[in-house]
Amino acid sequence: KKYQGSQSTIVTNKELLHEKDLVYKIGKEGIAEITHPSKPDNVLIRVPTVEDFYADYTNLEEMVSEGAMRSFCFQRLQLLSTSFKMHTTINGSMEQEA
Repeated sequence: KKYQGSQSTIVTNKELLHEKDLVYKIGKEGIAEITHPSKPDNVLIRVPTVEDFYADYTNLEEMVSEGAMRSFCFQRLQLLSTSFKMHTTINGSMEQEA
């Protein structure tokens, strides 16, 4: 539970999102809101508040600064880099032909 974010983005009406005449405006909290002219008070997509964003960002900073996490990520990136180099060495000629 420590690393889970707060509310996620909520789509209230997926059908209206495909319409061409959507209205975009900046809401009270400085977050963009998408509405449809037929229902101007109905925000189609709700996103987390700025406070929720900052709380999640603080949690992310805590995760990144932990030593074990940094070690794991570094080792994973090294493994992926080595795998990619091996792939390009083995399959480079085949990919150039395509």
